[in-house]
Amino acid sequence: MIRALHVITRLTLGGSSENTIGQMVTLARAGYDSALAVGLAESDVVTVDDARRRGCRIVDVPGLGREVTPARDLSALLQLIRLCRRERPAIEALTLQELQVALKVVEGATNKEVAAALFLSPKTVEAHLSRVYGKLGVRSRTELAHHFATEGRPALAGVAT
Repeated sequence: MIRALHVITRLTLGGSSENTIGQMVTLARAGYDSALAVGLAESDVVTVDDARRRGCRIVDVPGLGREVTPARDLSALLQLIRLCRRERPAIEALTLQELQVALKVVEGATNKEVAAALFLSPKTVEAHLSRVYGKLGVRSRTELAHHFATEGRPALAGVAT
């Protein structure tokens, strides 16, 4: 599942807040796991309640606001970093070896062929493939190929993309 996190300093009546809420509702209805990170202290209570009623998941980020204050802004930034780490996709990144195995399988190679190409034992290929399936939430080679075709190549563990 694709996750979306939108950050806005405050929710107020009309304008950009309404557009943001509308986009988040649309994403949720389309099946995305979406959340709206907002500074509730500066937000309009009625607008926040309306967003929640319409299905927006609201996450308060204390200190997030319109006024520029270096100490408060740094605090809000650190809170956003923690929030992003907590909200990141549940899918773990693949290791380089897992990605290599997955790519060979998507190309149509058997476990034995993958093992020969990557100088691994077939059992090691099987173990890597099992972890790939679990991390990506797929159950077969066909689902794996479909995942790569629709979601793109997954991130590598420990590698910034």
